[in-house]
Amino acid sequence: MSFLRKLNRLVKDMTAQKKLNIGVAYCKHHESAGTYGGATSSGDWRARTLNTLEGDTSFISLSGNYFTLAPGKYAIEGFGPISRSDGCQSAIYNSTDGAIESVGTGGTVPDANYVTSYAMAYVDIAIPKAYGFFYRTGSSSGGGDAIRALGFANVWTTEVYAQVKITKLA
Repeated sequence: MSFLRKLNRLVKDMTAQKKLNIGVAYCKHHESAGTYGGATSSGDWRARTLNTLEGDTSFISLSGNYFTLAPGKYAIEGFGPISRSDGCQSAIYNSTDGAIESVGTGGTVPDANYVTSYAMAYVDIAIPKAYGFFYRTGSSSGGGDAIRALGFANVWTTEVYAQVKITKLA
């Protein structure tokens, strides 16, 4: 069953039972204005920086690029830019179990262009578990723009690169 079907069925079932307990939190990669998002390394899965927690924090904590969820049912949606790589992909990583929970979209990113890679997962956990938002690339970012590979800086405001939305469903 697809992610959206599971989510829609769960919301319908929980609403009918009047047991819906929705909360939304956001884990983000924030940097000060003018700070680039970072460089890439090819091959293995790597954690995206997550350093800011916003929204309803009653069911979540954030430490060292990983967010820990209390027991419950959740929809996890992550996205972030990737540039200067011959291939890229994102994933939701279950750090507690040491496994990829869900692989997201991939693509090819030529020259100085960017692509936003997305990953989504539905999890139903009985014990607290830690998760991260991961990426992998086919080649390391290179040249003078290597530091821009995970997000291009501007000078207007706080930079926001990777973002993960966690919706507590029950």
